[in-house]
Formats: sequence, structure tokens, C-alpha cells
Amino acid sequence: MAATMMERLYKGYLYRNIFRDAKRFVRKQVRNIEFDRDYWLHKVGLTTYSPTKTALGGISLLLLGGVAGALLGLALAPKPGAQLRTEVKDRAMKLFERAGAPAQEVPARA
Repeated sequence: MAATMMERLYKGYLYRNIFRDAKRFVRKQVRNIEFDRDYWLHKVGLTTYSPTKTALGGISLLLLGGVAGALLGLALAPKPGAQLRTEVKDRAMKLFERAGAPAQEVPARA
């Protein structure tokens, strides 16, 4: 019985000291860890997010697409510029007249 009591006391002392030493060790090691976000993202193979670079890339693609569309439109236009502009203007005016006509009829009905 005395041996069992000594064994229990020894185990309790040993476990308490092991856990206390482990806790100290972990605290000491955590203080030495570098918590730099860019460092860890680079370490795992990821890159950092840079919104400026992403926005400028998107804007440049938009401008490039606009320039390409304008060039293709000019190259493949079926009519000369002045004639095409007058035709587009006439169609737009007809659409505005159609859209404005029902709005003028509503007060007349009331």
C-alpha cells in the first residue's frame, strides 16, 4: 500500500512538473515566432492581395477592350462615318419620339 501511495505521489509530481515545464516552453517558443502575415503567406506559397494592382489591371483591360472594339467598329463599318452618324441619330430621334408619345397621351386621357 505504501508503494502504491508513493507511486501516485510521484506520478502527480511528475505530471504537474511536466505540464508546467511544457507550458513555459510553449510560451517561450511562441514569443519567438514571427507573426508577419506576408512572411507566412510567402512561406506557404500564397501571395498577398494588392487591391491597387488588381484595380489597375482591370481598368487597363477595360480600356484595351474599348480601344479594340472601336478599331474593329471602324474597320468593319458598312457605311462612311458621316452617313452612319446621321442614320444612328435619326433612329435615336424616332425612339425618343415613340417613348415620349405615350407619356403625352396619359395627361390627355385624365
